Amino acid sequence: MRSSLILVLLCFLSPLMHAQDLKPCFFENTQERYGANQHLMDAVINNIDVGKVDTRQELVIPVVVHVVYRLDSEDIPDEQILEQIEVLNTAFSGESLTSAQVPKVFSSSSTAVNFQFCLADTDPSGLPTSGITRKEVELLNIGASSNLFYDDFGGKDAWDTDRYINIWVAETGGLFIGKASFPGVDPKPEQGIVMDVNFFGGLKSLSGTGSFDEGKTLVHEMGHYFGLEHLWGSDLSDCSSEDGIADTPKTGSTYLNTCLDQSFSCGSTDMTGNYMMYTSDACLHYFTKGQKERMRLILAQYRSDLLSTNTNCDSGFNQEDAFSLKKIQSGPNGILFGLHGPIDPSKAQALLYDTKGCLLWNKEVSSLEQFYLPMQERAFGMYFLVVSTGEELISERIVWY
Repeated sequence: MRSSLILVLLCFLSPLMHAQDLKPCFFENTQERYGANQHLMDAVINNIDVGKVDTRQELVIPVVVHVVYRLDSEDIPDEQILEQIEVLNTAFSGESLTSAQVPKVFSSSSTAVNFQFCLADTDPSGLPTSGITRKEVELLNIGASSNLFYDDFGGKDAWDTDRYINIWVAETGGLFIGKASFPGVDPKPEQGIVMDVNFFGGLKSLSGTGSFDEGKTLVHEMGHYFGLEHLWGSDLSDCSSEDGIADTPKTGSTYLNTCLDQSFSCGSTDMTGNYMMYTSDACLHYFTKGQKERMRLILAQYRSDLLSTNTNCDSGFNQEDAFSLKKIQSGPNGILFGLHGPIDPSKAQALLYDTKGCLLWNKEVSSLEQFYLPMQERAFGMYFLVVSTGEELISERIVWY
């Protein structure tokens, strides 16, 4: 009877709500849904094998973004999606973190998680992909309903949720701006992250949307996806609840829509700049070592198949292959590539396609030759470069912005 669950509630939700009125995260509803004692989520955390993961290695994780839109304005461009992935990677790499952004009392706790997220370059059938799907729907506020996850009920089926992080971008009617499935709790077809379309992107595309205008809501939700709770735990009433992480202090406030350098509650300094708070995006800057360990342990024990998907963020020569392609240098007008391996020059062709499969450019190339791919007249977005020898074919996804 899932088709009857299109949620009459949505008829009473205003489709346009100010950011100040929005519920930033749906995680409390997840806690309520599974009982006051959070017994299912607690079981996940309590069963972690703490000796199972190396916290130093950078891990590459594939994501697929499903753009589920009712209005043309909700069919967001590739550029906006790429901007959001860049925000996500900046946060998890810690590459922009400075000492000025972290209070001295927490300077020894903040750290880089060393996750790198890439749009998948291979779909579940093994075919090349941009890592982005698009589907036009008729249902109002489908992002607030479980119909979102199922083709049969007007939404979009997930790709294999063991092997890909599925991110659905849709209208939610202001019910929330982001929500994530906790590991081991939600049904497998619904495992992933749902983002309100108005809060998915980065500062360039989200300017003017209020406190959550830098794309850090997805960073927060990705923390939930990898087993993090809010720093205040499940109860704000008396400082008795916490998130189970040793180096994140108890807090008596969500700090919703605030941007405080330093504040105090529960007898200690609060981590107002931690990504798992409700602080304004401009003042969210870091995860802690304890949070990093939790996320990597959850990945190793509950989401390890994500690492089995062969996704490459960067290309390079594979010395074991007879024929391979390497990006040598990228500039404002194009990209220089090199070829490695024996190729019959009379048969070698380089071809550029857009995501619709239309041929945009082609050139004859030869073994070990460097060739230049002109991109100055191309719009920002996703392309595919294909090099064919007549007998072999290799493809490279091009992200141009």
